[in-house]
Amino acid sequence: MPAIADQRPYSFTNLLASSLLGQEHKARYERGLSLKTADLMGHGPVPNGGILVPPRALLRDLFTGASTSGGSLVENSVALVAESVRPQLVLERAGANRIETAGSGISLPRWDDAVANWVAEGSNAQSLSTTIATVDATPHCASARLAFSRKLKLLGQDVEGQMLAEIGRSVAALIESGCLAGTGSNSQPLGLLNLTGKLTTSFASTTPTYAELAVMVGQLAAENIDVARLAFVIHPQMLSTLMLQPVAAGSSVFCVEWLEGQWRCLGVPVFVTTNCPSSKVLLADFTAVNIIYFGAAQLIFDSYTNGRSINGATEITVLNYVDVVVTNETSIAVGSN
Repeated sequence: MPAIADQRPYSFTNLLASSLLGQEHKARYERGLSLKTADLMGHGPVPNGGILVPPRALLRDLFTGASTSGGSLVENSVALVAESVRPQLVLERAGANRIETAGSGISLPRWDDAVANWVAEGSNAQSLSTTIATVDATPHCASARLAFSRKLKLLGQDVEGQMLAEIGRSVAALIESGCLAGTGSNSQPLGLLNLTGKLTTSFASTTPTYAELAVMVGQLAAENIDVARLAFVIHPQMLSTLMLQPVAAGSSVFCVEWLEGQWRCLGVPVFVTTNCPSSKVLLADFTAVNIIYFGAAQLIFDSYTNGRSINGATEITVLNYVDVVVTNETSIAVGSN
């Protein structure tokens, strides 16, 4: 596969500057990578002068330069932008899989439980009864819009890191909220909290007790889920509440404590995100969760509508086509009041 020959640092600031008519040459290299990405992934043209940002999985195919010739440095500069428009989610840190595909749809296998038995000498083994179904993923468009002022654009390279961080924060919040609480309607994916096959636990009050949290672990263990792979995902407000909730009356041990370098409850890692509703507790084996991205992330620049040509602002829309699918819904448990 041919690699990019003309290698130089990839600049988000150059992309901003090139959004004005007649200034496209300021991001000639970045737009060249966009065309190469479109070719490799089978994309059509991006409307309104937008570009495609190469996904991280594609960078190895785009660059072959050795570290001594700056190849790694160039690849890293693209990776910084790629990771801001398609950032790592808290769900991925908890164990969810990321799949990036060039297609417009994908089907993942889902197995029912197998039937096993002991076989007597001379007898035939029972025929395999495992059935294999599929769970289909379809693209849902996540559109995050941000505005950059004239002054911010003039600062350029000095604040590029901060700009990328803000883009990453906005995109992560949008996609993660859909993966967690999406309704499956109004162009949203069906989030983990709304799966029909999930396990549920009802709490007696808004603050779960240590025993109720242990019930959730027991529910998943009863479904033959490996408890060593479990993780909690909760809202910061729930975290602060459980940090003050003793495991029993008069105990100096609390439901959530900092152990072995991270928050833990019942020995299970706890991950925190504002995208989880504050009234919910999610416990899951996240290795059954698949976050699927279709194609490359798209950047659309608008420096002209709604008076932007006068005030100098530029609006950026980051488009990701994404879905979340679970190959075993009984690996998901949700607790609520």
